[in-house]
Amino acid sequence: MIRPIVRHPDPRLRKPSKPVERFDESLRELVADMFETMRDAQGIGLAAVQIGVHLKVAVMQVEDNPERVLVNPEYEPLGEPMELNEGCLSVPGEREVTRAAWIACGCGRRMWRAIPMSSKRMGWRLPACSTSATISKAGSISII
Repeated sequence: MIRPIVRHPDPRLRKPSKPVERFDESLRELVADMFETMRDAQGIGLAAVQIGVHLKVAVMQVEDNPERVLVNPEYEPLGEPMELNEGCLSVPGEREVTRAAWIACGCGRRMWRAIPMSSKRMGWRLPACSTSATISKAGSISII
């Protein structure tokens, strides 16, 4: 089901999200809705908060790479800062931002991995993290 995307400056975007505690059918349905909503909006990543659900869940799919789901993601910025243009489905347009060149990303007890924030080979750039939506863009971890 396609859900409405919450747009800036809606205060729900600033409300902290809670960790997922139940890995059940309702989580699978949320993830399916998030992918459908993201694709309908022609995005590459979406956090649950962007559809008004305050759980730490994000989805992504960049080009023809596999779908990625991050549940309760954690990250640590690494490396020198870099400038890049960033887009967000909740904030129309692109902005120039400064982000760490790399992040270490993990979910739960999964192994952490350093991930570059820019890939000329892939033809896309990934911001380190301003919201849980952008961390999904770095995803190399599928949980569901």
